[in-house]
Amino acid sequence: MNKPTSLFLVSIYLGVMAAGASERAMYAGFDKTLKPVLLKYCIDCHGGEKVKGKVDFTKIKSGKDVADAFELWEKVSEVIRHQDMPPEDEEQPTDAQRGLIQQWYEKDFIARVEPRPGVFKPRRLSAVEFENTLASLLGFKMVVTVAYAEESEIESSLIEKIFPPDPPGGSRFKNDTRNTPLSPVQWEKYGQVVDAGIAELFSQSRRQQLEAYTGPIRDTLELDHATRLLKGFLPRAYRRPVEEPVLDAVVKNLKRAKDIEQALRFEMKVALMSPKFLYRGFLMQTQEHGPQVVDFYELAERLSYFIWADMPDTALMDAADGGFKTNERIHEQVTRMLASPKARMLADVFANEWLTLGEIDKVTGRNPVHKKGITDQPLEFMHYLFSENRPLLELIDSRVTFANPQMRRFYEREDHSKIQNVARASGVENAYVPLQRITLEDSRVRGGILTMPGILMMNKGPVTRGHWMLERIMGVHLPEPPDDIKPVPNNKNGQKLSFRERFAVHRDNASCAVCHDRIDPLGFALDGYRSNGDLIRNSKDPIDTSGQFPSGESFKDLAGLKKILITSQRRVIIRNIVERMLSYGLARKLTVYDRSTIEGITDEMEQTNGGYGDLIRMISVSMPFTMTIKEEAS
Repeated sequence: MNKPTSLFLVSIYLGVMAAGASERAMYAGFDKTLKPVLLKYCIDCHGGEKVKGKVDFTKIKSGKDVADAFELWEKVSEVIRHQDMPPEDEEQPTDAQRGLIQQWYEKDFIARVEPRPGVFKPRRLSAVEFENTLASLLGFKMVVTVAYAEESEIESSLIEKIFPPDPPGGSRFKNDTRNTPLSPVQWEKYGQVVDAGIAELFSQSRRQQLEAYTGPIRDTLELDHATRLLKGFLPRAYRRPVEEPVLDAVVKNLKRAKDIEQALRFEMKVALMSPKFLYRGFLMQTQEHGPQVVDFYELAERLSYFIWADMPDTALMDAADGGFKTNERIHEQVTRMLASPKARMLADVFANEWLTLGEIDKVTGRNPVHKKGITDQPLEFMHYLFSENRPLLELIDSRVTFANPQMRRFYEREDHSKIQNVARASGVENAYVPLQRITLEDSRVRGGILTMPGILMMNKGPVTRGHWMLERIMGVHLPEPPDDIKPVPNNKNGQKLSFRERFAVHRDNASCAVCHDRIDPLGFALDGYRSNGDLIRNSKDPIDTSGQFPSGESFKDLAGLKKILITSQRRVIIRNIVERMLSYGLARKLTVYDRSTIEGITDEMEQTNGGYGDLIRMISVSMPFTMTIKEEAS
């Protein structure tokens, strides 16, 4: 280990050792400053037998509890600062008490947090990672032909068809599998897929893929073929070099076998059912305990599953062999990887889960031709942002979109000519036309993710639309609504109130207003769009799309809202994007110890108007991505 790295590790180690003292100081400040206020104003609803919004302050009993509840203190700070809590009909803290809470949060809590990397723990490949990794190893995807509609059949993923879906982890991403160990059912499914994959590799139709490992096979598989296959296959399966004694032991098993091919198939299955293959980080070389830089092969694996949701390729493994000795070497690999078609996984997996884009498929009807364009549009747009290093806030407002002839109705007539027709094959009445990249000029009511038809379809109504925007775009997580919420009342005889006016009556409850003050302005700004994504034209009654943020900022329409989002709310959105991508890249929930990394990257992105590629490069060399902590055995 070189000297600069050693000094860096020493500084991190000292920070970790100081963490215990910091936590004790945090609790002392909490006990003196925050706890009395919570007991007086909050405990009736958030403690003991009565717990609203899953917030229970009585569970905070130590410095570690205080540190682990960092997300809660962020919310407390925010609602106290905006005077959203306690509800208006409850006794309120004084201005001095609110000031003390903010002072505790900034000085006694945030300022005392020592940055440190995450705790090392191997984690199982997610279903998507397993599918991609197996395909890269074998040279083909495992598919099954299924009927999709009366007149067509398509090839579908075998893994997706038979595997139980991965639940989102604490990070809310499905690659966060550290707390979802293999179940007996899943183990059985792994075995079925591995058996099918190996059998197909040895079939006549896959001779090319087999010979990529074995070299040319004239008649039958010989020991030399099997030896070459294993020496090439095992390091790829384990994502790092395999020691010679291990390889020699496997080759000896082959030499003793009466049937070389059957023995080879057995050894391959042993490898593919091993935790060395099924778990990320299982073979990482670590010190006994404490903070440490991850080894080069672990770093290569982290990069590949972050950007590709797949194993490292040959170029990345070669880079690991040579050692990632500088940030520039890492950045070179990231740039190369983002240019690969495999980087589409950032859209298909990361963006899909972050923005809940899979929900679109459930609301677009049964016509597969129309469904596919609407479903794919946001994915194509996100891939464009990632692959072309577009500025982060282009997510909100962009002149670039993707559309096909079936989607013309969503855009203004002057932009229709940019969407080219494609000649249909003879006898085909309705065929899917791939999405085309276009630059919008006249369709000012579109642009960016918020007004895409699929987004509007999956979020029907102002409350759903506002809640989605608040949570997914701005990163504000609201508590679950009370169980006894009454529906919005219909107009009484003689009344002609709009939905918005009736909704204002519905949300008069002070405890409801706390959340709706944030949700409603965002949601009603999109009230000019129907539930099917169409723009409402020639409405008999004027549609009120104005709104006001709790901060007092107001806007007249959606264009005004977008302006606020990309100006005064700019840092809020950038920070959320940084958090979401960092959490996905680390495949874990972020903690208070990641705060300095989040703020540092957010500062850089905000000041430089950086793009998504820049963000990925910064994450790839960050402390939590390149380091870990090995805990001492208890």
